[in-house]
Amino acid sequence: MLTDQFILFTDIHGWLGFTKSNGIEVVENFLIDYHDMLNEICERHNGVVRNASGDTYFLTFSDANALFPATQDLCESWKKVVERYQLGLSVAIHKGDLNIIRSYLYGNDIHTTVFLERLNSLVHPSKEIISVVVSGRIKECAQGTNWESRIRELDTSKITDERLQSIVKEHGAYQFIVNDK
Repeated sequence: MLTDQFILFTDIHGWLGFTKSNGIEVVENFLIDYHDMLNEICERHNGVVRNASGDTYFLTFSDANALFPATQDLCESWKKVVERYQLGLSVAIHKGDLNIIRSYLYGNDIHTTVFLERLNSLVHPSKEIISVVVSGRIKECAQGTNWESRIRELDTSKITDERLQSIVKEHGAYQFIVNDK
């Protein structure tokens, strides 16, 4: 069991269409580049790639001083992917505990992170954009730092799914502003 980890979950917008409209060589080259990008970001910011399945990844970081720059680095790196492949990126970040056995990750905080990611479609329905949703625990960790101004209220009035409503009520949901310029 890993405790008090910053859990970053990624999911690619438009993945199914991309795999259907491109040959295997293009898809595999993209996957290699994606994998390398995430590993390089983890290496630069003391993170760990914990799990990958198709177009989704779980990364962990042990402190906020690494998490926030890693998130910004990921978003900046992804802009090139948007330009080249027209693929958006949906990210969710939560702080909590996770269990690991072999390549399996599980636990309530893993599920919370996955559900938070689903809120990105409410924030940015466009498939060619980078969108990041964070929990209240992440917002708390940003307080008093330069990152605090990058975390904004999320309009949750459109949430109709009861499980998502429950996650938002229990853990909070905020938007991390990718480009604060």
